[in-house]
Amino acid sequence: MSISILLDGRDIREIGMYVLEDHEHPLLPDTRDKFITIPDVHGVRDMGSTLGPRYFYIPIGTIPQKNYEKIRRLTENFISLFIDQYGKPKYVKLTFSYYPERYYKVRYSAQLP
Repeated sequence: MSISILLDGRDIREIGMYVLEDHEHPLLPDTRDKFITIPDVHGVRDMGSTLGPRYFYIPIGTIPQKNYEKIRRLTENFISLFIDQYGKPKYVKLTFSYYPERYYKVRYSAQLP
């Protein structure tokens, strides 16, 4: 099964990229649990928890291109999806092909090779 993603409504295959099979799409984000320890009392007291950020790991491959001008244009389009005109990461709408009714507001946070 070929998995694809949409970024701001655009299929990444349009910009010469595709999703590799070993991506991570967690069901729920990690929790931040809060506990306190009371001296001379066994265990801890639960003070609730909150949800942390949800991290996606999406390895991306590139469709081979022979035209260097097209490679440059595709690279610029890809970068402009994640970086605003001031050079800062911006939020985009991420949709997986296997959950078209669900979307996430995400931003780039990591490094590209």
